[in-house]
Amino acid sequence: MERVVWDEGRFSVGDAIMDSQHSSIIYMINDLVSATEDSAEQEVRFALSSLNQYAVSHLLTEEELLKDRGYPELESHKVLHREYSEKISQFMSEQIIDKGTVLTFLVNWWSQHILVEDMAYKEFIRNK
Repeated sequence: MERVVWDEGRFSVGDAIMDSQHSSIIYMINDLVSATEDSAEQEVRFALSSLNQYAVSHLLTEEELLKDRGYPELESHKVLHREYSEKISQFMSEQIIDKGTVLTFLVNWWSQHILVEDMAYKEFIRNK
């Protein structure tokens, strides 16, 4: 699995806190990519758990930002966040984590979420 390359011009949603947190999440995913190459199951599980804790905190922060700004699509955005959390919980409950499946999900979900779903609020928060 290839690493995700953070590109400020492409990934920036126009809010310094969100951009910093998104960048950190991408960094943590890249650490997990590295960890899966030759790490033990417990190391991968720990890395995924750490990423998830940070991601959940980020998602709550993002929801608060959107709520404070009166973002009209907040509820549907929150549904996406819940679906993410449920999927990660499912992965964490598995006896053995399929590293390839988890990484594919993480890379795809976060890239899609930042580049499509979060970009949908970029102009809205910029104008607030």
